[in-house]
Amino acid sequence: VHLSRRYQEGLKAGNSIEESLLDAQLHTGQALTLAMVTTVIAFLSGISAGVGPVRDFSLLCAIGIFTSFILSILFYTSLRYVLDSNSEGNLTEVKGSALVDKIISNASEIVDKYPSAIISTVIILTLIAAFAGAKVDTSFSLDDFLSDDLEVMVTADNIQTDFRGASYSQSQILIEGHVATTDFLNSSYDFQYGEQGTDNDGLNGDRYVIKVGSTGRVESVHEVVQEAIDSESYNVGYGNDTTHEWVRTNIFKTNPSDTIEISWSVHVSLISSTIDGKIFWYDKNNDVISSQNLDCTGMNPNLSLCSKTSIVVPPDSYRARIKFTHPKVQSGSPDSLISGISVKTSNEY
Repeated sequence: VHLSRRYQEGLKAGNSIEESLLDAQLHTGQALTLAMVTTVIAFLSGISAGVGPVRDFSLLCAIGIFTSFILSILFYTSLRYVLDSNSEGNLTEVKGSALVDKIISNASEIVDKYPSAIISTVIILTLIAAFAGAKVDTSFSLDDFLSDDLEVMVTADNIQTDFRGASYSQSQILIEGHVATTDFLNSSYDFQYGEQGTDNDGLNGDRYVIKVGSTGRVESVHEVVQEAIDSESYNVGYGNDTTHEWVRTNIFKTNPSDTIEISWSVHVSLISSTIDGKIFWYDKNNDVISSQNLDCTGMNPNLSLCSKTSIVVPPDSYRARIKFTHPKVQSGSPDSLISGISVKTSNEY
């Protein structure tokens, strides 16, 4: 279009066909060359994209623009010369458009009278456009470049709709009735952790429950109550360190001058090790008043040789805590190496 308009302007000025074509190529051709080079470079930058269709589109556009430039400079000019040379005496006079000339003239006068206002308006519009453009979502995915009718897209849509293998959902179970009972809490524990001595592992053994380690990712009333109990000082719970070198109970109630029986289980990795035990006595104010070592026969302090012992509560003790210590061993077990700690009073023998 640019070459043709420049060529027609040359003919209107009275130049010959050769002069008009050469003038169009020398002047308009230079501008078209710069425009072609910058546009081709801009499209070629797309070949670094990570999406295959984008790379193909960029390369195709760059080749097409370069090809159209060559055709305009060589083929169009040659064809124009051949056609117009054979009908040089019958060339149509190129007439200008009065409407176009008037519009251009008025636009020129406005630019000449109000240059500052035009520049200010352009700057303001540019800032508004930049602000609005910053809020435009420019993210895209590979699906945006593929047709929904492709077989692979139909299959992918069916997989995402019918199979949720890459996601998970959270379910809530509402239990109504008498829930403020020990029976309910015990049943809740069995439901989550299974029953002791059976193959029932509860939700921890359910293949459809997400696990953190070997424990199911479950939040229950039992866990909330257990956390509340562990936060109190008046309970018989367990405490152990991450190095497996000690385990202790929380503070539990005792009766003064009573005889209590303490039992425990020892991991097989500690059978040949020395285990020491100590019981700490507390008064009514939870202050330690004394401590006493535990032993199996009254003489042998190694608690790995037995699984229970008995001891008399001091007359001024109302609470107690037991602590076992042992050497660090390689057991491969994530749990405490001393477990099953229980305390019974004389009334429960």
